[in-house]
Amino acid sequence: MNPQTGLTPDRRGFVCVYRIAEGVLFLERVRLGLSYQEQLLIAAGRGPVLMGVSERVDPEGSLRVVFSGLQARAAFSGGVLLGSDYIYALPLEGRERQLRENTSHPAFEWGAVHELIFEAGQLVEARDCSKAMAQARVHLLGEQLEPGTPAWQAELTRLMSQTFCMDYA
Repeated sequence: MNPQTGLTPDRRGFVCVYRIAEGVLFLERVRLGLSYQEQLLIAAGRGPVLMGVSERVDPEGSLRVVFSGLQARAAFSGGVLLGSDYIYALPLEGRERQLRENTSHPAFEWGAVHELIFEAGQLVEARDCSKAMAQARVHLLGEQLEPGTPAWQAELTRLMSQTFCMDYA
């Protein structure tokens, strides 16, 4: 299988859905954007099997090939950011707009931000970083540094390294 890249949010050609149960990370579903030829093979029942599960073709969207019900333990080691309360839904002006345009860190887009740290699929730490991210936004908005400059980027990097255990930039 060769996932076809697409546009946000499926720019990598796949989207995975995970579940955490009793501190263990599980892969539940995978959606893939595959070529038309690969989709035809799947529709004909000659597609691949992933972790013992056959796929189906969803008629909607660009990620049309779906493997559901995997229930596979994910031996992932690293960090995951969870965000809710999207804060850039409305047009921004002035310094807030500059902040948004010059900050590629994913945590800046959410009002509530949580960091989960896993080792071999086992949750070892869960942190609420919402307050620290709100403080970072206020600090950068009030900072006299010009957004996008090397000094501003250095300050952003410093703030993020204080806020998170892992580097998500």
